[in-house]
Amino acid sequence: MVVIRLQRGGANKRPFYHLVVADSRRAASGKFLERLGFYWRRSGGRLTQAATEQVSARLAAQLAHVGSWDEFINARLLLDVDEMVPEAERRALDELPASVHLYGDRVPMDYEVEQGIGVVRLRLKEGQARRLQARDLPPFDRPVRFTVLRGKREAVRSDSLDDLRRQLSGLSRGERQRLARGGRRGRRR
Repeated sequence: MVVIRLQRGGANKRPFYHLVVADSRRAASGKFLERLGFYWRRSGGRLTQAATEQVSARLAAQLAHVGSWDEFINARLLLDVDEMVPEAERRALDELPASVHLYGDRVPMDYEVEQGIGVVRLRLKEGQARRLQARDLPPFDRPVRFTVLRGKREAVRSDSLDDLRRQLSGLSRGERQRLARGGRRGRRR
């Protein structure tokens, strides 16, 4: 039988949860049959049956008769996984790359759905982002977005390469003040 579980992730005191579909015969820590949100994001939102809203609506319909905590605990929730994400579609989505090689480094990619459009987001280091050229990017089947991780400074998010360059060329107010002081932090007295 297929059951629905929450898979915990994240750090101490900062958890996040994935809605997963699991085989009830396996242990709670066993492999999951599906991570529905994962496939929905990788599909670019095309798998509407696996969207969080659709899954929530199906679960809500199955829980409509529940009136107490005991009924909730004993309720059997069923989802037809093959109907929601066909096997061929799952294999195709699993084959999408999780990273690309740029300048000899492996750059992680995240698949997201923004305003109903599937996008791929590259997580770059600042040095990679500064020397990135459009010709260096492999062809993608969806629009590309960029996130630049800059150590302790705030990450830069951009929708285009030109906007990314513009944001990286500008300095934040704190950076300008630090440069005006000669790059040093103020001394404590």
